[in-house]
Amino acid sequence: MMQDVGQNKNRYLLAYFCWRTIIGLNEEIRYLMQVAGHARCIIDAGFGRIKALYRRTDCETLSDLDYLLLVKFCRR
Repeated sequence: MMQDVGQNKNRYLLAYFCWRTIIGLNEEIRYLMQVAGHARCIIDAGFGRIKALYRRTDCETLSDLDYLLLVKFCRR
């Protein structure tokens, strides 16, 4: 019995994919998953840095955030 919430979602998603193929909506479905234990993506680290920077500064508009990211991450 799977106890993890993420695994239960996968079970229901696979059942949905099976249903779609059984009723003929799809002939084939490709379902790609990350390897267990390697769920962290390099982009997550970038978003983490942006989130930490955002919390340390006083950004009130998207323009403020855009300027902050440009200054902090696009140095030449």
